[in-house]
Amino acid sequence: MTLAAALMLHRLSASAGSRAFTGVVATCGRAVAAAAAAVVAGLVAGAVLSGPGVTHHVAAVLGAGAATAVVYLGVLHGLGDRQLKRAFTAMRAAGVAGG
Repeated sequence: MTLAAALMLHRLSASAGSRAFTGVVATCGRAVAAAAAAVVAGLVAGAVLSGPGVTHHVAAVLGAGAATAVVYLGVLHGLGDRQLKRAFTAMRAAGVAGG
């Protein structure tokens, strides 16, 4: 897979030039920042909700997952991710998301 990805990147840069990768570094930076914030939120939610019983374990897992997803998408939205904004716009147009 890595070799195929490297070959694809080489062919893309050969045919489209360096302009094909415009914005990749900024997008990767936003994704890494969002992932780091999401990891922290998930760890905090899991620690707060943990307890001795099975119910507490299930709540901790679900809470950590929900916190991770919400923070990840929130940070991406806050940092101005264009693809996420397009997705929210399409969802609003379809009547799926409020706001």
